[in-house]
Amino acid sequence: MVLRGANLGRFLTWAGLATTGPETRNDGAFSLRSLLLTTAQSVSFREIAADLATWIPPPERYDLVACLYVHVAGSVPTMVRQLAAGVTTGGTLLLVGHQPIDPMTGEPTRAAGQVQVSVDIALAALEPDRWQVVVAEDRPREVAGSGVDAVVHARRLA
Repeated sequence: MVLRGANLGRFLTWAGLATTGPETRNDGAFSLRSLLLTTAQSVSFREIAADLATWIPPPERYDLVACLYVHVAGSVPTMVRQLAAGVTTGGTLLLVGHQPIDPMTGEPTRAAGQVQVSVDIALAALEPDRWQVVVAEDRPREVAGSGVDAVVHARRLA
């Protein structure tokens, strides 16, 4: 499994998957390392030091590639294609990003001014004949008026 923005590893409790990914938070709160060390599941974890702006997973190597709330410095479509290339056939790509405008209020969110993945951009970057889209939607946050998260979950077909 590859995680970018792995400090939100608490979203991923997939059992039995080997993991590799830059850890983006030093205090351990909600870190993937903390999650893995406190779970009884057999999971292999290897932390690497890498710049999220330049690190690219090896081609077709991982069962799960997840990018969670990463602020993108460059092109979002390029980042999505690079991450997608690291997923094995039958594997999963999970992308989650804050949206800059709350659709319920029309007001800027705390993500205003940030570049993160969106549903439309992610879907446009994926080759439709190679991906089965499981989820592609903006999901409202639990607290009304606090924004929405773009969520894309796709399975690689070929």
